[in-house]
Amino acid sequence: MLRDRTPPRARLAPTAVILIATAALTFGGCQGQSAHSPDPWARSLPRAHAPAADVAAELAAARPLDPSIVRLVLEPFQDEAERLLENVSWVQLTADDAARLAGWADAPEPDHLYLLRGLELPAVRTGGLRVTQSAAGDVLVAFEGLTHSADAGQTRRQPVVVMLDRPPRNVYVMTSVAG
Repeated sequence: MLRDRTPPRARLAPTAVILIATAALTFGGCQGQSAHSPDPWARSLPRAHAPAADVAAELAAARPLDPSIVRLVLEPFQDEAERLLENVSWVQLTADDAARLAGWADAPEPDHLYLLRGLELPAVRTGGLRVTQSAAGDVLVAFEGLTHSADAGQTRRQPVVVMLDRPPRNVYVMTSVAG
């Protein structure tokens, strides 16, 4: 009968490495970020070599919308806004809808109001929301936070009402944290 001359520790090494790597990715995350399961509303920009990679470049070149034409949906109407966005990333609103959902009674162009998906990081107390629209009509809704914590916590859905010059072609929803 032939015996394996490999020491028992050497045979277990590849298995141990795989188990440690899996645990690190599952529980610890990568690069100091937590590995929470992403919200279905999150939609990252296309990667550099993807077919739609030009979208990221166009959004990077575009100026963020003026904060005066971006409003958060008010807490009492969060559930209603989430239901409206259940199967779509944006919905055109009437002026009355914008007034009710976001308290925006004096929108300068009431025919150009849209409800968009958005996410925030409630555990991060400093940061802000940035909405950008490219010339092609792609929209990025990004919550950007600052924290010294390695764990920024779970995301929370935060729909927004914005005034856009045309309907969105695509809506990308992201969160990012710097520390």
